[in-house]
Amino acid sequence: MAERVDLAIRGGTVVTADSKSTADVGIRDERVVQIGGEMTAENEIDAAGKLLLPGGVDMHVHLSPVELGGETIPWADDFASGSRAAAAGGVTTVGNITFTREGDGLGATIERVAAEAEQDSIVDFVLHPVLIDPTPEAIAEIPRLAE
Repeated sequence: MAERVDLAIRGGTVVTADSKSTADVGIRDERVVQIGGEMTAENEIDAAGKLLLPGGVDMHVHLSPVELGGETIPWADDFASGSRAAAAGGVTTVGNITFTREGDGLGATIERVAAEAEQDSIVDFVLHPVLIDPTPEAIAEIPRLAE
């Protein structure tokens, strides 16, 4: 029986780390779940003559501003423009270096920046908090963040 997927990308040249072949790609819940074989889908894309490449990961980007001493220091890009640039280059996940605001803990910082990123980013993201002031309270948050 054919696998049911949300989206079938048909007839593209699938390129992996060690091979290249023509195959259909099945996507369910925004994840590749099948390469090759039989599948049915309500939505299909004809990729004949196109390359299907895995998405890249850039784990060190600066898309949220640094706020130190009451001054906001922006970067060249934010989540809107930076994620679009990433996607245009084939990057599907970015790892943002996330700075705390004075008085904010690591958890509060992650929640604040995640809300901004959820609204503006068109690619997946990971947030790397920067521990500017290693107080005992800040250090105590690390195990919770690791979970």
